[in-house]
Amino acid sequence: MCSVNEVDFDDDEQCMEKKSVVLTADTCKKCNERKAEVLRFLDAYCRECFLAAATHKFRACLGKSKVVRPKDHVLIAFSGSQSSVALLHLVNAGLKECSHKRLLFTCSVVYIDEGAVLELSPDDRNEICTSIVQQVKKFNLPLCITTLERSLGDLDISYYSDGGNTSNTDDQKEEQLKKLISSIHSLTGKKDFLHKLRNQLLLKTAKKLKCTKIFSADTASHLAVKLLSNVALGRGAQLPLDIGFCDTRDTDVMLLRPMRDFTKKEIVFYNIFNKLESVVIPSLGTKSDPHASIQKLTEKFVIDLQEDFPATVSTIFRTGDKLSLGNNTTEGDNFCTLCQAPLDTTFTASSALQATEFSRTVSNLGPCGFDIRSICTLNNGISDSSNEHKDKSGSALRYCNTSAVTPTSKKKNTCGEDGEDCHCHKNTANITLLEVEACFCYSCRLIAREMESLEMLPVDVIFNIKQRLRYKEMREEIEDFLLC
Repeated sequence: MCSVNEVDFDDDEQCMEKKSVVLTADTCKKCNERKAEVLRFLDAYCRECFLAAATHKFRACLGKSKVVRPKDHVLIAFSGSQSSVALLHLVNAGLKECSHKRLLFTCSVVYIDEGAVLELSPDDRNEICTSIVQQVKKFNLPLCITTLERSLGDLDISYYSDGGNTSNTDDQKEEQLKKLISSIHSLTGKKDFLHKLRNQLLLKTAKKLKCTKIFSADTASHLAVKLLSNVALGRGAQLPLDIGFCDTRDTDVMLLRPMRDFTKKEIVFYNIFNKLESVVIPSLGTKSDPHASIQKLTEKFVIDLQEDFPATVSTIFRTGDKLSLGNNTTEGDNFCTLCQAPLDTTFTASSALQATEFSRTVSNLGPCGFDIRSICTLNNGISDSSNEHKDKSGSALRYCNTSAVTPTSKKKNTCGEDGEDCHCHKNTANITLLEVEACFCYSCRLIAREMESLEMLPVDVIFNIKQRLRYKEMREEIEDFLLC
């Protein structure tokens, strides 16, 4: 056992003194010729060497993965931030190179207007979109602009529009989005849910434009904050997908993070040297207190720690890089219908999830309402002992017998036709919290519990939930006839 510094310290004594960074050389530590202009941790770089190193870092991140192939159509998610502008500049420079190392894929840019959530006026939203259009025009890349409320609609609606005009927004969907966000009580839940809606809309837009890859501008600083906040939100099982280079939870489109090796400071220097300007756009909770949400509190913690210990972001980021998914897969129905991540809600003996659910159930029911039925409910996951999904009126959702050909009419009736009171195939049947939780991961369940109405969820999410519940009940009916 180590016996160093076993003695007690006074209040004015410290175990380690804080060292100030001092530049002792005026020349670049790489070329030793030009004057140093950039301090990256403890190394002084000149402008040319820094830009060359940044370009090499970006190209190496794409090259070593070997995921992006020639003739791929890539969708670049642009938000107007510093990292988004740097990503566009790096991609545009790679497409223009005349050497054999030129990037061979084609690109499109998408911007998601979130003005409805931020309570911005139509003039402010159009002004922001105009600034986005002017920024993207400098790189000669096609731009698509869509609105966040379109993530709540059906798959057959138009998800994008050319140019910077947002006057064709859906007022009904915009109002639905506002009610949905306002129904979530905590700012933590709102930010987490908005992130899921944004990812869903990116995937839908990519499929609409026939793109197989999506480039995200997440930096190492952002991913380090995301790692810690996701652990606090209960998304620890999803960390390899949330912070890794490649997010493969969707089978058709992959989300890539080619800027993940850059720190926030490096991005700022890169934009300064290339004279790149970003678009300042407010976000949800921009002027709120740092303690208002888990995400903002984690960001403040990492930034404050990074000022005194420059290796903080790198240490957190590289530690998260070593995580893997293990045996969790998204095959079949083993994925969350909201975030598309593998489900982490399987009850095992003495699991943390079971202990958490047990504590929540006892707190909600109290000593008088907790009985043996509550224990059976916990043991069966979130389905009750009768294995029947019930609607808000308490009636069980079962399959009817109307999908049969009667001998007299010779006509095949479909379930739900002729005004019959059947809820198994009708989209108008309300879903309950228990049914939603059966298809959500642990963290998405926390979001659902904060919502006042589950019917305002995106249409495709509700459809997938009902479809999964129908398949489950059908399997239970024919389970005795299946061959093992």
